[in-house]
Amino acid sequence: MENITLVSDLAWISRGVAKKEPVKLQLEKTQLAELIQGDGESEGDTSEEDDQEMDMEDKPKEANEQKEDKSTEKKTDSKKEGNIMKGVAVHASSKDDPYITKQEDSEDEYERDDFVLKDTDNLVVVAKMVKDEPSIDVHVFNDSTGDWYLHHDYILPSPPLCLASIRYDPGSEDQKKRGNLLAVGTFEPTIQIWDLDIANALEPIVTLGQQAKSSKGGKSRKKRDNSAQGHSDAVTALDWNQLCPHVLASGSADQTVVLWDLDEAKPATIITCFDDKIGSLQWHPVETSILVAGTRAGKAQVIDCRNTEPVSNAQWDMGAEIEKLLWDTYNPFCLFATTDDGKLHYLDSRKPGTPVTSIFAHEDGANSVSQNYGVRGMIATVGENELKIWKLSGAKPTFEEVYQHEIKMGKLFCVAFCPDVHNTLVIGGEAEEMIRIVDLEKYEKVCVAFGAKSAEEAMEA
Repeated sequence: MENITLVSDLAWISRGVAKKEPVKLQLEKTQLAELIQGDGESEGDTSEEDDQEMDMEDKPKEANEQKEDKSTEKKTDSKKEGNIMKGVAVHASSKDDPYITKQEDSEDEYERDDFVLKDTDNLVVVAKMVKDEPSIDVHVFNDSTGDWYLHHDYILPSPPLCLASIRYDPGSEDQKKRGNLLAVGTFEPTIQIWDLDIANALEPIVTLGQQAKSSKGGKSRKKRDNSAQGHSDAVTALDWNQLCPHVLASGSADQTVVLWDLDEAKPATIITCFDDKIGSLQWHPVETSILVAGTRAGKAQVIDCRNTEPVSNAQWDMGAEIEKLLWDTYNPFCLFATTDDGKLHYLDSRKPGTPVTSIFAHEDGANSVSQNYGVRGMIATVGENELKIWKLSGAKPTFEEVYQHEIKMGKLFCVAFCPDVHNTLVIGGEAEEMIRIVDLEKYEKVCVAFGAKSAEEAMEA
C-alpha cells in the first residue's frame, strides 16, 4: 500500500447537521510546558556509555582509565546539550514570554471565520490514501460564497475503503438530538465511528467489532453463546439505516453482511447468503428492513432482514464485478448498478433475473453512480478520466447520454451529488488534487437536456 494514492469514497453532510463551531482538541498548557521543558532523556534507556562501562571490567586498568576519561567528556557534553528545546521555547504561550512585547491573537480572525461553520455550508468527507498516509479529510463547501477548503482531518492506522454518514446520537435520551458521526471501514475487520463535530481527534469515539482471524469458509466467528462477533476480514461497504437509525449495515471481504445495533455497539444480525466479497450495499429508502447487496462475483441480491435467516427476495447475475448499487429514490421498486466491465444497469426488484435496461458507460469500468436529489432522471457515472451525465426517461426506461466531461485526475473512483445544491457534485480520483467540485450549471448540454436555459432553472423546475 506504500505507493497507492487515491480517494476511495466520499460522503456529503447536509446543511445544518454539523455544529456551527466544532470542538477543537488541543494540548493543555501544562502538557505543552512539560513537553518543552523535559530533560529529553527517556527513563529506563541504557546509554552507549553505560554499555561501555559494563565491558570495562574485563579490560586492563590502563585501558579502563582512558575509557573513563572519554566517558566523562561525553557526559559533560551531554549535560551541556540537555533538551534541545530548552532555552529556546520555554513558554507554552507567547503571552507568558516577557521578551515578546507585541502580542497577536493565537487564532487569527480569518482562521476562526473559516473554522466556524455557516448555515449555508455543506461538509464533504473524503476517504483518502496518499502513499502510506491514510486519512479522513473534512472539507467545507459553500455554494453562495464559493468557499472550498479543508476544515479538519483524522489520521487513520489503516487505509479507508468506505464511509457512511450517521445522523444519530447512540444512547441519547433526547430522541430529537441528532449526531454527526461517520462510520469508516478499512482493511481491518472493525468499523471506526468518528464524531465529525470533534476536530483533530486522535482516535474514534468507538470501534465496532474486534480483531479476528478468518475461520474456514471466510465466515465471522461466533462466541460460545452463538452471538456474532462481527467481521473477520476487511470492511468493504457501509450504509446507515435512516428509517431505523440505531442500525448500521456493513459488508465485508469475509462474504457476510452484519447489522450493528449502534445503541449497544454490537452485532444484532449476521447475513451469510453471499457467494463472494461484498462490493456495495444500501438500505431501501422507504422500506425499513430491505437492503440490496452486490458481490465481487457479480451477483446483486435484495434482502429482507425481518427473516430469522435472511434470504434473497430478488437476484441478478450481472456477469461482472459490482462496483456500486443505488436505489432509485423516485421509483423505489428500482435501482441502479455499475459494474467493472463498464456498464450502467437499471434493475426492477419486481422483475429479478434480467436488467430493465443496460448501457455501456465507460471503457475501463463504471466505478460509481449517483442520482440527483432534486432533478428527476439526472444520473452521473465516473470511469477512467471521465464524468458522464445521463438522462433516465421513457415508459420503458432507457439511458440517454447527455454530457461527457474529461476530468484529469487519473482513474475516478467515486461521485456524489450535493443534497442541498442540485447543480453540484463532487468527484474523487487518484491524481492531481484527487477531489474536485463540479458545477453542472456551466454546461449548456446539461441545461438543455433537462428543459431549462440554465442548469439553475432546471433545478428549480
